Amino acid sequence: MKKFYALIPLILFFSCIDAQVNIRFGISTKYTDNVFNLSSQDIDKFDEGNNAFSYIETRDDLIINSFFRISKDLKLKRFKLSPFLSINQHSFLENNLKSNTSFKLGFNKKILKKINLKFSYTYYPKIFVRKYIDQDGTKEYE
Repeated sequence: MKKFYALIPLILFFSCIDAQVNIRFGISTKYTDNVFNLSSQDIDKFDEGNNAFSYIETRDDLIINSFFRISKDLKLKRFKLSPFLSINQHSFLENNLKSNTSFKLGFNKKILKKINLKFSYTYYPKIFVRKYIDQDGTKEYE
């Protein structure tokens, strides 16, 4: 959450340059039947109740994605550029381990009428893939 506060000056910068900024926000939903991307063998083990997958609440889940994006069209002489900042929150209904937030910072540049160039950096502060058992020593989850 501290990193979000570091982005506030950037948001204020976008809003103070000119009164005209582009803001988009919304919510979408998605259903997946294999949240942890388990293999066929792992799905069979999970369905049998294997303890290796005790951290998984359910194999399928509903994902609620909320997003916020702010951008600004800048024109510096003949050079047009559109910097942007977006924040996404992916909330998994049953498997809270997979819920995460991402921050994207970048810019769009229109080169020709039909060609756009986009550079961006996305930061995922917390991304959960899967728990793995330590095979060399403790046999505990890592």
